[in-house]
Order: sequence, then structure tokens, then C-alpha cells
Amino acid sequence: MVDDDYISAEEAAALLGVTIDTFYVYVTRKNLRSTGIPNSRKRRYWRADVEQLRGRGRKPPASPTDLDGESSITLLTEDNLFYRGQSVRELVNRPTFESVAALLWDVDADAVFGESLPAFPDTVKAVSHALAGESPMDQAIALFPLIERANPRSQDFSPAGMARTGGDVLRAFTALIAGHDRPDRRALHVSIAEAFGLTDRQAALLRRVMILAADHGLEPATFAVRAIASTGVSPWRAVSTGLTIAIGRKTRPVQFAAIGRLVKEIVETERPFEPITRRVQEGDAIAGFLPATSGRDVRATVLLDLLEADYARDADFQRLMAAIGAARDIGGYEPSFALLGGFAGLKLGLRSREATFFLARAAGWIAHAIEQSLGGERERHEPHYRGPLPGL
Repeated sequence: MVDDDYISAEEAAALLGVTIDTFYVYVTRKNLRSTGIPNSRKRRYWRADVEQLRGRGRKPPASPTDLDGESSITLLTEDNLFYRGQSVRELVNRPTFESVAALLWDVDADAVFGESLPAFPDTVKAVSHALAGESPMDQAIALFPLIERANPRSQDFSPAGMARTGGDVLRAFTALIAGHDRPDRRALHVSIAEAFGLTDRQAALLRRVMILAADHGLEPATFAVRAIASTGVSPWRAVSTGLTIAIGRKTRPVQFAAIGRLVKEIVETERPFEPITRRVQEGDAIAGFLPATSGRDVRATVLLDLLEADYARDADFQRLMAAIGAARDIGGYEPSFALLGGFAGLKLGLRSREATFFLARAAGWIAHAIEQSLGGERERHEPHYRGPLPGL
């Protein structure tokens, strides 16, 4: 291998004329090939792939620059994830998820998670009863417009006002997940933990998983949230949009079911490598694992350390580690945050593990909605027509 054939992430970003975090979006979505650096978590990228991408003369459709320039919310690097410049490795030790949500929104937590609670009108209670068997996500999509209308401050579109509404959204969503009739003032993770009978240690793990899940760049749902926020809707509608997009069959979050099945197979067998080898032999994708070319997911690295601290002697965790070892041996596959989050949800005994993920991600969506709303009016983009031309 000629060393000049590979370049660093910083060199590649400069070559493309994009920020380093935007480049990492390209790595995942454009399948840029890379190679590891011995004794380092960093990688080097195949120059020809970068040159080819530059030669196309345009950024991917999901680039943040397509909608509103740069973002100041989340920075993703090869070995860390930062919210507003603060490392998630340190943020996971904060006592509440609310403090991290407020950081994402660039406000003081006490200003948005105070004594005032969002009103739940009688119509919400009636509809909630009819939707009792539906998922918290579907309940939220149906109920958020009703709650929005019952809370006049939802129409305060100043950054501070949208942040206050964001606090209402998270508290309302938490109430739906916990099965409560109305929101309360307890910390979000405490409210869920008490509803599901978690221990203090389990509640702490839940809080940390939520912090890690709060934002991860401009994924399809986040892009949609920014698009609709640019039209002037409230955080209630922005989060409803995010939820609608996130459960689409082509988005990564819908892999929850496949990941859940894989985790269940792993922990229920005495040969935990078999679910991995069987999928490889049958040519199936291994849900919850990333190809070697994608590098490691820093959120997964942090969560794996947290799980090891709590479950090192747990038989299920040992089976999971055996399966991860098999995936690494077979093709250099690395566990994703979704896989480890699925295992954490299993150990926590949550009935709707994906709901807590989307509750956390809602904080990130609200941050993007606030940031996008500061961009003012958006231009109307005309499509480039490629259909048949009319006859002359």
C-alpha cells in the first residue's frame, strides 16, 4: 500500500471544502473506503474515493449546507461526539437528561424545566384512552397537535419560547411512555424508571443511554425536522415530523425489531456466536453491526464501557461480548449504538425500548428546529424537470 493513496479525515474534509463533521456524514452515506491506523482509533481514507466525490460537484442531499449553512449543535469525530463543544464521555455523568437537553438548546435548564407543566385537555384524555394499545410514538403523533392547541405559549417562536415548549414536549412524551394521565416535574429518567420499577442503578444507566442518543447529526428524520421548522411550526409539530420519518421502513431506527430479535437470540443460546455466523452464512445483514469501513461508533464505545461496569459478570452480557467477538473475527464488524442500546433496554426491562430512544432524540430534533428557525425565510426550490417534453 502506498501511503499517498490514503489521506486523513482533516485532509479529506479540506479537499471537499466541508467541515470535519460533514465529512463523517459522507463517510457513512457514500461508503468511503478507509483503513485503520495501528494503535489508534483514527482512520485514513482512500484518496480516489474522496477525489471521485469531489468531482461530482455537489454535496449529498442530506448535507446540512443544503438547508441552512452550518450547525453549532453536534460535532462527530472519529473518536468522540460533542454537544455544543462538550464531550459526551463527560456529559453522560450529568445528573439529569434535562441538563443535556438544555445544553443542546443553548438555554438554562431551570428556565425550561420549571414549575409550569403543559396542560392536557379533556380531548387528550379521551383520545389517549382510545389509543391505549398503540405505541407511545403513535400516541405522540396523534396527541401532540391537541396538546399544542391547549397551550398558548406553544406559539412563542423566540428561541427561548421554543425551548420552553421543548421542555413541555419532553415532559408530555415522558408521560405517554410512562402511562401517566398528565406530565409531572420529576426528572424524565426518574419518571420512566419509577413507572417500570427500575432500581437506582438501572435508572442511571437509562439516563446515560438517553444522553448518548440525544443527537447524531443530520439523519433523515433530523433533516425533515429542519425542513419543517423552516416553515414556522412549533416544536410539537417538529417532533411529530421526526417521529413520522424515523419509523419509516428505510430509516435506521426501524431496525429496532431486527436488533431486538438478534439480541434475544444471543442471550438465550449457549453458543452466542451462532446467530452471527448463521446470518453471515445465509448472506443476511447482521442487524446492529457496522462494517469495518465505517469505523467505530463512539456512542457504542462509551455505552459498552458503561455496560461492562454494571454487567461484567452478567451471563447475558458475556454472551453478548462473545457474539461481538465473533462479528469482529468474521469481518471486522463493530457493534452499533443501537445494538448496545437494545441490550441495555433488555436488561432494564422496558416494554417500549425504542420509545425512550425517540424521547432522547426529540431533544436533538428540538435543538435543530430552534437553530433552523433562526435562519429566517427559506427560498423556494424549483425542481429540475426530467420528464417527457411537450410536443411542438
